[in-house]
Amino acid sequence: MIDIPYQLRTLASLVVLMALQPSAGAQECGTAPPTRAQYDHTRSVIAQIDVSALRGGGITCIPLQAHIVRQDNGSGGITQEQLNIGLSFLNDYFLEAGIQFFWKGAPNYTNNSDYYEFDATAPDNDSETTLAGFFTTATNAVNIYFVNNITT
Repeated sequence: MIDIPYQLRTLASLVVLMALQPSAGAQECGTAPPTRAQYDHTRSVIAQIDVSALRGGGITCIPLQAHIVRQDNGSGGITQEQLNIGLSFLNDYFLEAGIQFFWKGAPNYTNNSDYYEFDATAPDNDSETTLAGFFTTATNAVNIYFVNNITT
């Protein structure tokens, strides 16, 4: 049995659970899906983890930081209420795994109509790197970026 630190086991379990979750909407994520070899490798590593140590160990809290792109005039973008509703669903889903998510701080906003409708195929080549550069990323948190639409 491989000795893997508790936090790494929890994170690996979270990643696999999220990867196995069917898509909630018709749009695809901007990240390419894993290859079959990557998927098989991840499953084999996780199969070697002793998950009994994860049970009954209390709740693992994971901070999230929202970064929201709005139109140039400040309109649009996901609302705080929508963020909280989504967080509630996320926490319900991971309750039995002993994982709870929380907002690390207030959402960050930027006004940029081009990136509000994120289009990686457009002549100006919207990029994830440029999008992330609009914000100061949070340390020790999962940074989540919200746009209106994504085209890849």
